Amino acid sequence: MGIYKRSECVSVLAVVAISLSIIIAMLDSTIANVALPVIAREFDVTASASILIVNAYQFAVVASLLPLAALGKSVGNKRVFEAGVVFFAISSLGCALSETLNILTVFRVIQGFGAAAILSVNAALIKEIYSTRLLGRGLGINVMIVSVSAAAGPSIASAILSITSWHWLFIINIPIAIASLILSVFFLNKRKPSRAEFDRKGAALVFKLGTMFSFFVMGLTKEIPAMAMVSFAACMLILTELYQNQKHKAD
Repeated sequence: MGIYKRSECVSVLAVVAISLSIIIAMLDSTIANVALPVIAREFDVTASASILIVNAYQFAVVASLLPLAALGKSVGNKRVFEAGVVFFAISSLGCALSETLNILTVFRVIQGFGAAAILSVNAALIKEIYSTRLLGRGLGINVMIVSVSAAAGPSIASAILSITSWHWLFIINIPIAIASLILSVFFLNKRKPSRAEFDRKGAALVFKLGTMFSFFVMGLTKEIPAMAMVSFAACMLILTELYQNQKHKAD
């Protein structure tokens, strides 16, 4: 009975480790939106320029999510997850210390890569923790955390901005990320990665596709027809190359 309770406690702490990182990754997808006017005023930039703070994070996630998920199968989901948490914490500190919009945007891109590493393997880690009988419950809890965190972002941002500066929107991530990393190191099981070979070319093509699609969307939203057309053409070329790559692997 004692062994069973200890195993159950370890599983709970492993879930907490994953949940904490999911919370900050999802919060940061929406938490900065409320602070855009404040940040734009402090950096003396236009409101439209400050949108880069949001786009940089979202585009980085879109471009790197699938390649990092594939990488997790090759090198281990835990390793990718913990690297993502470290990148997220360091980039959050960089965001808080940024003195220009360009520097903040760069750190938001890095933060997006960290978030993608966390989000790309979280379901796989949940599957490793829960038994087959309880897997549905675990995935349901995971989806609930993702949804609630994304929805709560603007409200939490408003509360923080009402009492302190926008820098704390990013500083609060650091202790949560550290707690998540410590719990992960001690309580997440280190599983042997599968023998599936990491398709470097395919991953690079998917990353390029996500990046070009991001530029295409930016070209449309910023009303830059040349950027939209060039990036759309690039997307078509990359899709063709990706199809050929997958066809060659299947053969």
